Amino acid sequence: MSIVNASYAVLSDPVQRAQHDDWIAAKEAADIFVARRSSQSSQDGAPAQKESSMAETLRGIGLLVAIGVFALWLVLSPSTPPAPSGLPTYDRDAKSELAVSAPTQAPAYVRPATAPNGSPWPTQAGYVAGYKRLRSDGLSELTVDNSSNQSDKFVKLVAIDGAKTMPIRHFFIPAGASFTVGNIRAGFYDLRYMDLSDGSLTRSEKFELKQVEDMGGVSYSKSTVTLYSVQGGNFQSYGLNPGEF
Repeated sequence: MSIVNASYAVLSDPVQRAQHDDWIAAKEAADIFVARRSSQSSQDGAPAQKESSMAETLRGIGLLVAIGVFALWLVLSPSTPPAPSGLPTYDRDAKSELAVSAPTQAPAYVRPATAPNGSPWPTQAGYVAGYKRLRSDGLSELTVDNSSNQSDKFVKLVAIDGAKTMPIRHFFIPAGASFTVGNIRAGFYDLRYMDLSDGSLTRSEKFELKQVEDMGGVSYSKSTVTLYSVQGGNFQSYGLNPGEF
């Protein structure tokens, strides 16, 4: 390191470097002179040996300087390529920045022109054509009250007491109207309905329809469910996932 530091000090200073170049030129001239004297005066052993020793000393100094210069080159020169940063590819031009995309907005709700099965909406409260009427072997009745609401409803009566939860009736109730579903088998049910003004989905709480035979005949349920948006409605309601409507 001391050789490297000394070499760097000489090579980085213009004055010292000029002196060093002059010294190299003088050394080369001395080497030529010594070589000529050695070839002409091979009989004068002692003087020739003395001059040869001086030449060897100069060569040693020159070799040390050369080694220092080479070591300095090794220090200042990159020995291995730099390790990758692991960052994305560097764009030195940076011609443009990526545009920031605006947040995606859900499309505005549009009231469907028909029921999900393609049937037209009834002109008044009633069943929607094309859907099967299941569990129709009972006597119970259910009146769904939409009389105080300002929006039409598409309603499903859903059986929830079997191996599968399934809709058994599909009907339409316009704003300000009611509809009575008859001949329902006894069991547990809920109502699931779509507000056709904004597409929101709602589920009622569970309720039971009963049918009991006794000596006096058959007694059965005649119930009324007021939809949740009516003030003072008699049933609790919940938001509904589209996959459960």
